[in-house]
Amino acid sequence: MFKSIRPVVFKRGLKVTRPKLSNLNQWKTIVQILTGAYIGGIIVISGSLYFIYSDANKRQPIPLELNINDQVNSVMAINKDEVLGSPRFASKHYRALLVNLYKEIYPDYKETNGYDIPILDYQALLKKNTKFVNFYIDMVLRYAKTLLAKGESQISVSILRRIINDDFIFENLADPEKLSNGSRLLSKITSDTNEKEQLLNRSIAMLSSAFNFQVKDNIIQNMKLSDELLFCLNDLAFVYAKSGKLNESLTIYLSNLKILEEIKTSLENGKSQINYPLFNCNSENITLQICSLKAHISEILFAKNYKDKAIQMSQEVIDEIFYDYNSNPNVSPILINVLHNLKAMYKKIGDEKEMSKCQNMIDGLPLFDADLRKSFYDEMISKWSKIIYELGPIGIITKPLSERYGPKQRIKELEEIENE
Repeated sequence: MFKSIRPVVFKRGLKVTRPKLSNLNQWKTIVQILTGAYIGGIIVISGSLYFIYSDANKRQPIPLELNINDQVNSVMAINKDEVLGSPRFASKHYRALLVNLYKEIYPDYKETNGYDIPILDYQALLKKNTKFVNFYIDMVLRYAKTLLAKGESQISVSILRRIINDDFIFENLADPEKLSNGSRLLSKITSDTNEKEQLLNRSIAMLSSAFNFQVKDNIIQNMKLSDELLFCLNDLAFVYAKSGKLNESLTIYLSNLKILEEIKTSLENGKSQINYPLFNCNSENITLQICSLKAHISEILFAKNYKDKAIQMSQEVIDEIFYDYNSNPNVSPILINVLHNLKAMYKKIGDEKEMSKCQNMIDGLPLFDADLRKSFYDEMISKWSKIIYELGPIGIITKPLSERYGPKQRIKELEEIENE
């Protein structure tokens, strides 16, 4: 028998020389570098976008049920409005968002040109969850504010009235303090004194009901209050003063001053923020609130012919905050107003020496630099926002790289990048 013969297979060996191996390693290194740069770029871009979203969400919680387009409009509106301080540029995003939300419920709505928008009624809002309702009402109020910055006061007033004058929405839906804030805004821009008083009294009653504040005849009965309640009472006192009701105005101001001084004393004696959960117990805030009240009380006292007491109270304010002028942006309007009022008081009593002293203090005030009060976080979020609007998310990487090998480039403002 014949044996089977196996076919002869010729094997060709692959011989890798050192030069080829070296080239292969070089390509491998290059691929690894490119892959790392690509992944790193994705991480940085995603992280920067999430940073912007997270910041906007902290300022006003954004409902997850919004579609991606509405979420983008929400973030851009809040960012341009609060972070970059450009409400005129935020208005288009607020409007697009609010019109889209209306169309989702009423798809037959035909959009028109102009700044006016349709507003969801309480029946539509009742079908939504609390987070959405709070978000929606806040967006409407924000949009109304941006219209004031654009000079569209009539439309702004119309939008505010549709929200504020709806009793069911005002008393039962959304965040009471934000609704009250919108009511105070409306009271500032309306010219009717009776409407101003009505709006503020309504806000005080609503806040008292919502948070169980004890307020009788516009006087707080205990130390339970919130910043918004205090603002409403102070605004009402201001309206009274402007309309000649000096006694009513002075009563409210003095009552609020007494409450704040009692809170300040209690905090110095060991109580903390937890005892006043709705009020900002920061010592700086309390000091400025007290000084602001004293400034108003001083004006009323002088008008009621208590000139010495009025001058003394204004001087107390100056002594308290004069040296904080250049480091605190909130001090500036109070201090300058008090100095001018004090100068006017001395002019009326014919004291030219003290008048000259007040003028010298005004002239000697250093140039105020608001950037001194910006935190690292505020500066970063503002800088990143501007870069992203100008160069896109990739600009977070490309800008510092280009500046490392070339001249530093100025970050452009929104006005230079886009139209309103």
